[in-house]
Amino acid sequence: MPEQCPDCGGAVSEDHLDQQFQTEIPRQPIVREFKIHCGHRQKCGKHLRGRHPLQTSDATGAAQSQLGGDAQAAIVYLNKRAGMFLYLVDPDIPATNHRAEQGLKTPIVNRKVWGGNRTDAGGAAQSVTSSVLQTCQNKAIDVFQFVSNSFRGVLGNFFA
Repeated sequence: MPEQCPDCGGAVSEDHLDQQFQTEIPRQPIVREFKIHCGHRQKCGKHLRGRHPLQTSDATGAAQSQLGGDAQAAIVYLNKRAGMFLYLVDPDIPATNHRAEQGLKTPIVNRKVWGGNRTDAGGAAQSVTSSVLQTCQNKAIDVFQFVSNSFRGVLGNFFA
């Protein structure tokens, strides 16, 4: 805390102390090597393998590199709670939100130019109009033809 107010230059006196907590994910990964004791039963000949409590998989050979429990938990949390990392398993999901941001750009600019909508009905109308225009653009559909067909009741398969 500064000793003087950055605006008026007056002295600053401390009133209380606040707390803040932060949990950090370490930047340096922890790499563990497990020496797995392997053997076989003398009587029946079946193979046996030991297992360390921190192992997350029994895989060895080509699949011997695994994510630890904390890394798996972080991915599950981000996937389920925050919706992150879905693009890693679904190639149809882009890794960035660039298209979504670009989709919002035109309505935001229009709202600023028009000074916003003065009624809830006007806001709803702008929302529907913007959505139809953007969907037509995304699907390479002639917007004037679509609107004309809509008024005449001839929509075709817009959602294909």
